[in-house]
Amino acid sequence: MEKTQPTFVLIWLPYWHAMERLLAGVKNPTLLLALTGGFSALGYAVLLSRRVNLLVLYTQPRLDGSFSLWGDPSIRRHFILAFAFLFILYWLGWRFALVTRGRRAWWVIAGGALASSIALLFMYPFDAADIFDNIMHGRILGIYSENPFIVPASTFPSDPFYRYSAWKSSTSAYGPLWELLAAATARLSRDALLINILAFKLLPGLFLVGSTLVLASLLREHAPDRAMPGTLLLAWNPLVLYETLGNGHNDIAMLFWILLAVWAFARQSHSLAVLSLIAGALVKFIPLLLLPVAIVLIWQRIPKLKARLCWLARMLVLALVLVWMAYIPFWQGVRTLSIDRRLHLFSASLPAALFHSLEPYSGVEIAATLVSSAAVLLALGFSLWRAWRSRQETSWLSLPQAAFDILLFYLLLACLWFQQWYVIWLVGLAAVLSPGHRARLGALFSLIVLSKQFALGPYLLRQQPPISQPWLEIYFAGGLLFVPWLYSGVLALMKITNNKTTAPYEFSTDP
Repeated sequence: MEKTQPTFVLIWLPYWHAMERLLAGVKNPTLLLALTGGFSALGYAVLLSRRVNLLVLYTQPRLDGSFSLWGDPSIRRHFILAFAFLFILYWLGWRFALVTRGRRAWWVIAGGALASSIALLFMYPFDAADIFDNIMHGRILGIYSENPFIVPASTFPSDPFYRYSAWKSSTSAYGPLWELLAAATARLSRDALLINILAFKLLPGLFLVGSTLVLASLLREHAPDRAMPGTLLLAWNPLVLYETLGNGHNDIAMLFWILLAVWAFARQSHSLAVLSLIAGALVKFIPLLLLPVAIVLIWQRIPKLKARLCWLARMLVLALVLVWMAYIPFWQGVRTLSIDRRLHLFSASLPAALFHSLEPYSGVEIAATLVSSAAVLLALGFSLWRAWRSRQETSWLSLPQAAFDILLFYLLLACLWFQQWYVIWLVGLAAVLSPGHRARLGALFSLIVLSKQFALGPYLLRQQPPISQPWLEIYFAGGLLFVPWLYSGVLALMKITNNKTTAPYEFSTDP
């Protein structure tokens, strides 16, 4: 390991080097890659889908809030060991992908991802109800022809999915592009419970396929030596597969548009790059933070001022047309944006701890407004600062590097309502980057955040929490984010003390 790694891992060096020597002597890495993919798919089928079988449990609503399930220590131990096993296989698969080549190995990677995805289709989404809210909002538009940004699920108490919804009184928190896709999916699925659940797993699953294809195309063209391990880093990641095909979260849809923007940027398709980020923001608003750095990087690529201004004017018109086309079916004023819900939710984050510290003195509304406004300004400020620092960068990697840094900063410091599936964003960008600290941190983060559901969450969020606010949020956020905070902080400190020429946030300079 490099000297910049935290010193507490030094005790593992002998074991690490022994494993490295063992893997270096592998004679047929493609065969071992296939075996690893097969065991992974079997692990998802037996350890996850068989334990919470969708075909058996789909008639039971809201198992995500069932303390009879999460309160059983043996069940929690089962899932902790299951994911430890799956992440070990994931790491082995990545190691084998580093030393294998050829079309057959590509088919193995694709087949392993497909087999694992099919296995997870039949897992009941037992630790989050978002898929059922997505179904309900899709039905509001696709079945009832109402506006999901204005009309909540509580308007339709007789709907077969009403009992499954977790946010019955809330309107959609996503963008119009996602709601149009959800409406089409709901309309095709009609009223069948099982068909709807499978369809709303397949919808983000299609975006996972698209993300993998874009990533593979990007790396094969611009970094062929690491195309195979980079593609596997996303396609076989247990958090990505579990949250996308298992629980049906739509974060992969947002990531698809970010990766497409990176692909377009690398190919000098500047307008497509910006429009892709805007399309991603029409799924979830987070890619708006990436627009400043994309515009700065493209601006410096265009040689003449007149050409720059023409491109910017044309881009502004195209962006406004795209946003107008997406929102015109829904628009009923500013309330269509559903800003209030997003700015008043706090969990497992530094802003959440700050909110609960202020709330007894200022009241809920003032505390929420102050903290959410500060978090937005902090994230926007870092985005603009990162864009300014990128003005001299010319590599095609400059956009994904900056995007990773901005999203990492947002998750560690400015996110109000932290959820483990948000780390999917980092995994996708880490897969683009050269092997180094960003890629390592993305994979490590994706393992650590699963403790939110399987270790910290069941302990801290049970019906009678052991501690009160704000300490509950402090412990929760610290338990989830301490290692990423430490990793990032140590790297930044070492780069400052070693007088590196790159900025402290640059993680990719290491091999």
